[in-house]
Amino acid sequence: MEKRLKEKLNKYLVFIACIHFLISFFTDRLIFHYSLWNFTDGTAAIKTIFAWGSKAVFLCFLIGFWHFWFWFLKKADRSFVRLTCIYFVLMCVLLFLTWPGIWRMDEFGILFEAENVFPVFWQHYLTSVFYIMALMLIPVPSGVIFLQNACISLIVGWILYRFQKLFLTDKASKFIYFGYVPFLFLPVLDSNLYPMRMSLYAFLELLLLGEFVFLSVEKRISGKNVITLAILSAVIINWRSEAVYYVLALPVCFLVLFWRLTDKKMKSRFILCVLAGSLILAVPQKIGESQKQFYKNSHEYELTSMLLPVVPLIGHIYMDALASSYYPESEEAALSALEDKNTPVIFKQVCRLYLMDRVLDVYKAAQAAEEGRTGISLYWSDDEFVRDYTDEQYAVFRKIYWQLVLEYPEVFLKERLQTFLQSEDLLENTTEMFTKENVPNYETFRNLPMTAPVSHRLRNGVISVLELREAGDYHKKLSGYSFVYSALPAMVLELVILLILLWKRKWGYALLLASHMAKIPLIFLTAPSRLFMYYYPVYLTGYVLTVFLLLYLWAGRKGMKAGIASGGSSL
Repeated sequence: MEKRLKEKLNKYLVFIACIHFLISFFTDRLIFHYSLWNFTDGTAAIKTIFAWGSKAVFLCFLIGFWHFWFWFLKKADRSFVRLTCIYFVLMCVLLFLTWPGIWRMDEFGILFEAENVFPVFWQHYLTSVFYIMALMLIPVPSGVIFLQNACISLIVGWILYRFQKLFLTDKASKFIYFGYVPFLFLPVLDSNLYPMRMSLYAFLELLLLGEFVFLSVEKRISGKNVITLAILSAVIINWRSEAVYYVLALPVCFLVLFWRLTDKKMKSRFILCVLAGSLILAVPQKIGESQKQFYKNSHEYELTSMLLPVVPLIGHIYMDALASSYYPESEEAALSALEDKNTPVIFKQVCRLYLMDRVLDVYKAAQAAEEGRTGISLYWSDDEFVRDYTDEQYAVFRKIYWQLVLEYPEVFLKERLQTFLQSEDLLENTTEMFTKENVPNYETFRNLPMTAPVSHRLRNGVISVLELREAGDYHKKLSGYSFVYSALPAMVLELVILLILLWKRKWGYALLLASHMAKIPLIFLTAPSRLFMYYYPVYLTGYVLTVFLLLYLWAGRKGMKAGIASGGSSL
């Protein structure tokens, strides 16, 4: 293996990467605040280890970076290069117009911790790794968005290139430019300029689904393809918590799609690599989540998925519980009363509220329910809403929460449906980032290098167009906003395509699409806020599938020769 690795590495490119690596120690000073030799105490030693670890990862990144760009510019198919560069140039223009990009809230925390070469586990440590690599490559905040758009453009170019080669005849190949359409939708362009994990994650998931389809249509898959798919699968499984089910779904999809195209060794390799890769990537995140210095409580992230429904559920039982004169003397007494089948219902409600109050302030939750405020807004605005609870208290809280969900499904589903239908928000007004005073995140960001926009008016105008806001008044949404920034139409289109696949007996493709759509009910049940980004992967995939299907039907049927129309044996 060592011999094969040496044959693949170009010594000149390795030398360039090493020179780049040495230079980065000087350019890092523009943005980073880390020490490589501070072992004065335990915390300093940990930070030093993080710094050296990050630099080691960056060296590996640079070696891959320079080899990839050499291949891309010298050896890659010209169609792939052209299709990639067209989209990348467009995104560079938009980044220039909206410089330094679209920054809203959570990403400030990731950026500021990345300056200290430290991970933020709330948005997953992989997001911090991406930030750190991007900032070491381009030491300004917009370097994160620049690298993100480079990755997205490569994915767009690759998908278009693969589709063109597999499904379009030479005569119809010019129609591939219509494939850009779903990637030019306003929410997609806006998301590309927004440095949050969902922006890149959605494209990585699209790439994985696309490669499953393309390889099955080609009716050939190599060992290299298997490893690539497995690594990409492991990243997707870990980077978003709602994708955990993919650890089972993707191996099943692989076996169904490639059963006759792979031998036993390749099948086992894919499954083992997905499982091992997922486990390796999951361990650092689990360790980070368990550390109190990163979270107020070890279950804080999971708790946020309950905050929206728990407020109306508490409000629903709160007034009845107030009418009771019973009050438990201790947590043990409350637990005993709940386990006793003879305990009156009203007493059980009192005990439930008493035990839930160990985790969050049920009085404030009930007030919020009465006033129409959401649990997540209360969480972010009131530091005392969530208490300093133990693991045991949280386990009881979670059990009671699901008991209430099952006993009052109408309350739970009403809130979940309302959240789903209103999931079109974009979190914060990014146009006031350079004008609003006394906002710590904004003021810290402004002091970073090369953050000033080319033109405040130009930046705000372009963002207003992308986000369908009235010029000069960001809070006024233009007509059509609720349709454009809604994932519901894309979900309907995905469902229609799924039904067509089932009708055509394309079982492999139907299973793959159904696996992707399985995240919809998971997000529906656990979405912590009414934000468009939670459903963004579904939005992107739904419209891409629809446009590419129409393109295939309209422009050419070369895919029939590859077996897709005849229902290939592997499907």
